[in-house]
Amino acid sequence: RFLQNWNYQLNSSNTQTALWTDAYATILMVNNIIEQIQVVDINSSDQAEASLVEGEAYAIRALAHFDLVRAFAQPYTVNPSSLGVAVVIAPLDPGAEPARATVAEVYAQIDADLAKAAGLLDNSQGPYRITKDAVAAMQARVALYKGDYATAKLKADEVINSGSYPLMDAADVTDAWTSDGFSEEIFTLKFLASESRGPDNLGSIYVPSPGYGDIRPSTDWRKLMDADLDGVADDGDVRLDWIRLYIDGQWYQHKFDGADGVPGLTSPKILRASEMYLIAAEAALETSGDPVPYLNTLRAARGASDLISADLSVIMDERSRELAFEGHRAFDLFRRGLSATRNQFVDAPGTAVSGPDVIPPNDNQRVYPIPQVELDVNQNMVQNPGYEING
Repeated sequence: RFLQNWNYQLNSSNTQTALWTDAYATILMVNNIIEQIQVVDINSSDQAEASLVEGEAYAIRALAHFDLVRAFAQPYTVNPSSLGVAVVIAPLDPGAEPARATVAEVYAQIDADLAKAAGLLDNSQGPYRITKDAVAAMQARVALYKGDYATAKLKADEVINSGSYPLMDAADVTDAWTSDGFSEEIFTLKFLASESRGPDNLGSIYVPSPGYGDIRPSTDWRKLMDADLDGVADDGDVRLDWIRLYIDGQWYQHKFDGADGVPGLTSPKILRASEMYLIAAEAALETSGDPVPYLNTLRAARGASDLISADLSVIMDERSRELAFEGHRAFDLFRRGLSATRNQFVDAPGTAVSGPDVIPPNDNQRVYPIPQVELDVNQNMVQNPGYEING
């Protein structure tokens, strides 16, 4: 299913179109909520709930714009003046043709929306709703992507020091993504068994029957915890249990095995405490602080041995271990200006694969193309460099 991506054949009509259209559909819905809350006469008894809903709407709008700008534009840390995505903060007329704002302008709106959300929310709701702490966690992540390390550390520490999200025990790590209520959850997108998408469930991407197992752990990732590749973690790190060797001789990822007895069903942990430790560690490194205590606290919770020192490569490796298969790695490399090395792809029988092994940080195709469906109806929309011939 992902051969276009692997073969480096992205164009304006590929599958990333769904990310664009779904994100803007979400923005449309929350803009309608925000607008209606301003004009509807709300009973005083309902005002507190209305404020929470409004705060969630601002936070969701920020998250949608963030996911769009990091996928379809250059990183803030590379060129904040480059074209970002269209910023949409009000319901649009059907014929509207919004232009792309700069990356800096998009992030400014994200920051503004998160600040607005923080002023409206509290922590009375559980992890399946957006809370004030979830907004602080989002602010930490956004600041990290901007290279605003002081703010990233401030917000990550705010969440950590709240004491509300203790790191789970090593014994619970393997099953955390197939069960509810684990202690690190800050914001989780809950999927019920009745909402199963069958073979299209998230976990089905990673395992064979009843999934299709197209995305598999690389040898390099395995070596992060198992240097001699003997299937035993070098220092007891339980995260190695997220992968398993099958009878076909291939390794598959089991982090998202399936909840409620439904194969592949999982509820994505969009924000969790372990990421805050990783953000704080990276931000500490960049602000002349000590990243080691943050890393060792996390590693101890995963059964791994202590580190004595840590530079950026050590922190990036720890992010790769902890956030594996959750969609962070490519963006981490991109925002840090690092090349992406692609290796150990296991070819499906009879399927030809191609594409470069190393993708440099300045490669045009590290940014997705603007979808053709948008270009066809919006004369103000500009395609990303390198994709013009495809659309």
